[in-house]
This record gives sequence, structure tokens and C-alpha cells, in this order.
Amino acid sequence: MSERTVIPLVRPDLTRKDLEAVGRQMVSAPFRDDALVDRWESMWAQIWRREAILFDDPVDAVVALKEVLGWRDGVRVAAGAGMHPAWREGFAAAWIRVVHHDTAPQQTPVISSDGGFAAVFVEHFQGIPIPVPVGQGVVLEDLSSMPLPLPGTGEGAIQLMLLDGNAMIQGGNAALILCREGALASRFREYRTPPSGLVAALGMSQLEQRECLLQRRTLLASRYRAMRSGGWFKIPSGTSERWWHGFHLMFEHEAQRDGLMAFLRKGGILAGPAWPFSFPEVENMACRRQLERLGLALPLYASLTDAQQKRIINRIHRWVGRNVQ
Repeated sequence: MSERTVIPLVRPDLTRKDLEAVGRQMVSAPFRDDALVDRWESMWAQIWRREAILFDDPVDAVVALKEVLGWRDGVRVAAGAGMHPAWREGFAAAWIRVVHHDTAPQQTPVISSDGGFAAVFVEHFQGIPIPVPVGQGVVLEDLSSMPLPLPGTGEGAIQLMLLDGNAMIQGGNAALILCREGALASRFREYRTPPSGLVAALGMSQLEQRECLLQRRTLLASRYRAMRSGGWFKIPSGTSERWWHGFHLMFEHEAQRDGLMAFLRKGGILAGPAWPFSFPEVENMACRRQLERLGLALPLYASLTDAQQKRIINRIHRWVGRNVQ
């Protein structure tokens, strides 16, 4: 099988416009362009109606968060199993302890108010809005799978967004902090290292194409949802109030999931387990175990062509047809 025939599970959604924008920036101001970073921040601020502060990377953002909020070394932050490893790395670099709860990603965590936590970290897992807990101190709301507002989002005290290569709207691994208070935003800027001109050029280009990129994902997801399952797997329910950061099927038995995954991979389609990342602290969580064992993630990104998706769906239908009893 030649490499050209392989359809990867994930792929950065970079467009020709992105390449042209980065090329122009390479000639003008590749390393520092404060005016462009300001424009990028203004776009995010208008979208979310918050003050927006962009950082060079997520570690830089978390260190600034610690300084501005006055946290001491060793404070605890409650987080779910869906926390992105980049945020986990940022908290570790800032000497902040992340304590993971076993609440399913689609549910609001309930953390004791006297549990000694400096904050609760809430992630909108796989683009599905999760209600923000009330009365539990500082709420850090992760918008990494929530590129544009939906009902029930943007309600935490502080919003965070990771703009890495697997994000729906990319930004060269930059990180974004959103908050309501101008004074708080000014303090964040005191501690931040701004993204480079090249990163800002990429981020601006992606943000300008946001409607097209997100509509493409929604279209691809709608085609997956119309597949014939033959009763072998469950397909995610459709709703207008979610963003399709990923698409996974759920099986009743692990052997069934493994059978379809092997059949797809034999055809050059790199489907894989549905849990996007893992680390020791969440290995034994019930929600993580179920999704890892019974879920199958399918390729879903804006650059997936119609022909590639048709090939994936046809391959799945072939597997379903072979297994009809």
C-alpha cells in the first residue's frame, strides 16, 4: 500500500490562504509583529465579547494565570479526564497540582467547596457544551473544543483556549486567555510573551476562515450520521448546539470495535481508539476506560475530501454487510 492511499486519523486543516499569509509574513515581520497580534486578539474579543490575551504557548499562559491570581506553589486544581496534555504540562511547569475527578466528560463536576481547590477546570469535551459549576471558586473554562460561542459557554470566570495543530481553528500552538475585566487582562499582559508574527499570521488567517472550516466539519459529520450501522454500533446524536471536534462510534463489545478498526486500517484508513490522549492519573477512570475500550474515532477534519469520506463510509458499509447475520 503506498503512502498516498492512507487517510490519517488527524491532519492539520491548513489551507492555501494560510500558506500565503505565512509567506507574506515571512518577508515582512516573521518574529515580532505587535500590531498583527493586537488585531488577532481583537477578533477573538469580538467573537466572545471578552478581553482576549494571546500567549506564545500554553505553559506561558498557565504561568501568567498563577501569577495574576496569586496562587502559591502546590495549589490544587480539580480537572476531568479530558484535560489536554498541553494544559497538564503547563500546570506542572507552574508547580500547580492537578487532581482529576472521575465525572464523565459530558457532566458537570461537583467539587466540594471546602476541598482546598484553587480552581475547577471544565472542558467542553468534543465540542459539546458542559454546564459550568456554580459556587465552587474560580472556574477555568477550556474552550479548546469550542471555537465559537454556543449556549452555555463563556460563563466561567476565565476562559482558556489551546490553538494547536489539532484544533478546529489553529494558531501555531499559541494559547488564549479570555476574561471580562479589563484590569485583569492588563495584568495578564504584564506576564505574557506574545506569539510571533508568523504564528499571528497563521492564526488570523484561520480565524478569518472559521465559518467555512466549521461548516465543512458539520457537513462531514452529517454524512457520517447517515451511515447504516446494521445495529453494530451507535452513532453520535446530532444537535445544532455542538462543534464537531471529532466523530466516534460506540460498540457494545470490544471485539466488534477492533474488527472494524482492523478492517478500516487494512484499507488504508487510520481509525483509532476514541480517547484522544491518556496519562497515568486517568488510566483507571470509568469514563475513560469505556471510551477507550468501546469507542472508534473516524477521520474528521475540514481538509478531508468528499472522495476520502466516501471511501471511509463505503468501507464501513462493506464491513457491516459482511457481518449481517
